[in-house]
Formats: sequence, structure tokens, C-alpha cells
Amino acid sequence: YGADDESGVNNSATELNIEFVIRDNCVTLFGEGLAPVASPVYENVGIYVAVLSEEPGLSAGVTIDGNTIDVRSGIGIKVDDNYRGDTYEVGSVVIIRNNDITVGPSGTGIYIKGGEVCIIDNDVKGGEYGARFDYCEGIEFDGNTFKGNEYGIYALGTREAVIEGNAFLEN
Repeated sequence: YGADDESGVNNSATELNIEFVIRDNCVTLFGEGLAPVASPVYENVGIYVAVLSEEPGLSAGVTIDGNTIDVRSGIGIKVDDNYRGDTYEVGSVVIIRNNDITVGPSGTGIYIKGGEVCIIDNDVKGGEYGARFDYCEGIEFDGNTFKGNEYGIYALGTREAVIEGNAFLEN
């Protein structure tokens, strides 16, 4: 941040493009209070990403790809626009693809709070919500399988959602 690049030019935060990838991990949480998360995240979360942007133009490309997540009580993947009580705008598109997510009966496979998200080719099973979206804009679902959840997809205050080519089995 603010450091000189190879040409000697100083880059400000408004010019940064950051790529962040979480790929090919196995995450297993079998009890209450076992997730390694920072306050104020109170639930078990397999993968938690807060993509926050205070400055216009800051881009942080986040991809969550090829992970196996088993959470008996809590959330498989959470993308949040709130950190330590402050709400931010999610600063980029988040791509969640090719993940195998199993959650317990009161859990949520994928939980998105704000932002633009592409959810592609995931298997989500066993929870209260396969995928839940609160106040998002620009959600794309394609090629996912939601099986054995109470609700395949639940959206609250979400606009511009494209849902196509998904399988909803025994929800």
C-alpha cells in the first residue's frame, strides 16, 4: 500500500488490484465454538471472508475454489460486508466454485451478506439453508446442486439474481 512499484511509481490504495484465492482445502468443524474466527464472528464458519473497501477503486478479487467443508453446526462459507460492527461495501466480485459443502440441520452452506457473488458448480447439502443472501446485488448461480436442505436458496432484500442450471434435490 502506497509503495513504489518496479518503475518507481508510487501506488495508492485506489490503484491496487489484489487477488486472493482459497483453494483445495479440507475444513472440518464438529462442535460449538471450535472455529478459528476473530470477534465479533460468533458462529462456526468453515471459510470466512470479509471483502471490505473504504476507498473507491480498490479491487480485491476473491476466489474460493475446490474446498471440502464439513461443518456440523454453523456456516460453510461466509462472505460479509460487516467487520467489528462497521459495515463496508464489498469491494469486488467474489467467486465461489467447485466446493463440496456439508452442514448440519441448523446450518447454512453459503451465506452472503452484501456484494456481488458468482456461485458456480458447488454441492451444498444438509442444512437449513443451502445458500442464503441478505441484501446482495448481482448474484449469479449456475450449475450448483442443493440437496437435503430445508431451503435450497433463501434471499432477503437481494436484487439482480440470476439462477439457472442448478439442481434442487429433496429440499
